[in-house]
Amino acid sequence: MNDEKILTMKAKFYSKALWGKRYNKKVIIKDTGRALGYFAKWSQSVYEIQISSEIINVDYLPDNVLVHELCHWWCFINKKPWMDHSKNFKAELKRISNYENDIYNVDNRYQPPDGLLQLVREFDRRKK
Repeated sequence: MNDEKILTMKAKFYSKALWGKRYNKKVIIKDTGRALGYFAKWSQSVYEIQISSEIINVDYLPDNVLVHELCHWWCFINKKPWMDHSKNFKAELKRISNYENDIYNVDNRYQPPDGLLQLVREFDRRKK
């Protein structure tokens, strides 16, 4: 199974576990420049999550970025401020992951939050 398909499956699982609603679009892996991920929107119904091809093989980092981008999606579909520095987005990110600021670190010292590890393990358990 390719990485985009796995990330798309994870997006559906994580969004359902975190908010009770499934993300229903494909997750795209591409060169996102300096960003590790991106929530791209063109209209209320046309949007996508992009994950950097540079981080796809760093343990747990794509999952962390995916949850971050799903938080943008959740705020956006609920018509709430969804940009990185909005109070609403930061509060929702903190609520779901127990941290307010991103802890991305693209070197091998990256340590994912405990809540993320639980989600990843539950996804892996159900996938088998």
